[in-house]
Amino acid sequence: MNTAIEKVLVLNATGKAGGNVCRALIESGFDVYGTTRANKKSLADKGIKPVFCNYTVRSDLDKALQQTGAKKVFAMTDYFGAAKSNADEEIRQGQNAINAAKAASVDHYVFMSVADAEFFNEHVKHLKAKPILEQYLHDSGIPYSILRPCAFLRILMTLKLESIKERCG
Repeated sequence: MNTAIEKVLVLNATGKAGGNVCRALIESGFDVYGTTRANKKSLADKGIKPVFCNYTVRSDLDKALQQTGAKKVFAMTDYFGAAKSNADEEIRQGQNAINAAKAASVDHYVFMSVADAEFFNEHVKHLKAKPILEQYLHDSGIPYSILRPCAFLRILMTLKLESIKERCG
């Protein structure tokens, strides 16, 4: 019987969704490493082992997987934050993560996408990357799961506020 605690690397661990995933994994007995581009203390205070990682730099992802020894990855991309509202950048960051996971022979890769991803295209800019990354993950050959939540209230509120600013100045 293998009693080793499984290591999981959570990408984008400082966000709301990533933080909640980390908490649930810790409560379930996993050894959780979370990526951050800045504040390591905020993760460590929650029992998450912080790992510096900038998704635009592929070698950062390779290093994070090598340092942690994690064979499981929970990943999501962030159009509004890390990708600076640029779908092509979000795609590049997602592909970097998938390529690094493949190079590290990850056992399982979980990607948080969006419901009905296959119906989105360039006209829905903040969702354009999701179906492209789903297909890229599928084609990678890595064992994977794709989660497809229907919406996040925070994103809807952000879009609504942007719309109000545009109309009202």
